[in-house]
Amino acid sequence: MLETQRDTIEYGDMDIPEMEAYIKHTVDQNEAYPAGLYVALTDGSLYHASFVPGPDFDAASKSWYQDGIASEKFILGDVYFDEDSQSYVVGVSGRLKSADGAVRGVAAADVYLDSISQIVSKVQLEESGGIFLVDKRTDTIIGHRDPEVAGQKLSEVQDSMYAYTAQQIDNGKTGLSQFEGSYIQVAQVPDSDWIAVAYVSRGEVLAELGQLTALMVSVAVVTGIVLILLVVILARRIIGRPVAEMSQVAARIAEGELEQSIKYQSKDELGMLAYNFNRTTLRLREYVQYIDEISQKLREIAGGNLAFTLEHDYTGEFEKIRDSLEEISRRLSGTIGQLNTASHEVASGAQQVSSGAVALSQGSAEQAASVDALAGHITSMSGSVQETAQNAQEASRLTREVKQGLLDSSDKMRNMTGVIQRISDKSYRLCVCPHCCHCVFASGSLITDI
Repeated sequence: MLETQRDTIEYGDMDIPEMEAYIKHTVDQNEAYPAGLYVALTDGSLYHASFVPGPDFDAASKSWYQDGIASEKFILGDVYFDEDSQSYVVGVSGRLKSADGAVRGVAAADVYLDSISQIVSKVQLEESGGIFLVDKRTDTIIGHRDPEVAGQKLSEVQDSMYAYTAQQIDNGKTGLSQFEGSYIQVAQVPDSDWIAVAYVSRGEVLAELGQLTALMVSVAVVTGIVLILLVVILARRIIGRPVAEMSQVAARIAEGELEQSIKYQSKDELGMLAYNFNRTTLRLREYVQYIDEISQKLREIAGGNLAFTLEHDYTGEFEKIRDSLEEISRRLSGTIGQLNTASHEVASGAQQVSSGAVALSQGSAEQAASVDALAGHITSMSGSVQETAQNAQEASRLTREVKQGLLDSSDKMRNMTGVIQRISDKSYRLCVCPHCCHCVFASGSLITDI
């Protein structure tokens, strides 16, 4: 309001009569300064709606003029007691210029502290807290919810909180602090020497903070439950359906239905999984084709067809099988070639063996006749050997009898010695001539004579 009224004077570039008329027009336009706006020019003259200065009055020497002439904005001056209104007032002043920007003086007004107190009293912090204003230069409380406190010296108020606040201001400390169960905030009012002080009970703040904390915890719990439900629902839609489809397709593929594929498509991890799953299924189909072709080629190899051609491009581990089949084809072809060569050589040798077999057959017939003759001689010799064996047994019996006779008579020893000598001679002749049976009989007669 003050700035608007000052700007009106400046933009209108009012002369003295116009300015005096306008100053009278500002009276009672605002409850905070009912006396209206007044102006002091650089020559020390004062223009006021109700106050008539004396001849010795010099406005330029006043503190409110000196503060205002140095500031573009309206600033607050000292608090003083107005005898006419019996109220505490504070001067507000700011530089006044002409339309061309030259300094003409100061525009000012006297603001009643009662109006400031009314503004301050509207600020309520919890149940017992509030704010008040202090003029730092005069140590005067210029605005308070209690009209009896307004206008008193801060350091003279009989309350420990005010004494603590005065100490904080004297020490130049601002900000939040704690004193006897209360929070006190001290802050500088911009462009003035005023200090704004806010106070509130710590218990009331914490009580509300506790309620707020409980409310926040409740909201957090409800929000968490809602988020969990949303996550579950989204998980079922985003993850559950694709996973279920993949599971069904995987089960069918496990049963041998390799023509199955996953229809789900997206750019997330599940989409990549579905894409790779389809690629795996396609690879399995190729492997089945590989196996079918390999089985067919093996049957052709078993049937004798070694000049086969593989139609598919084998990849991965099946590349080794392709190389092995080609190696088997090459080696079998070489082996069969060697067998053909060997068969020709065997056929040639077989003819030679056949001719030798015929000659051998003829020689075998001649040898068979010789063998039959030899068998007859052997049979005859076997009979002679048996007869000789019988004669030997008989000779052994006679020898035992002779031995017994020798034991019975020592007188016949000498004769027996001759007989034995003769028996020995006969035996020798038997051995030399096995076919001379008469020698045996002669030996028998000799023994009989003895």
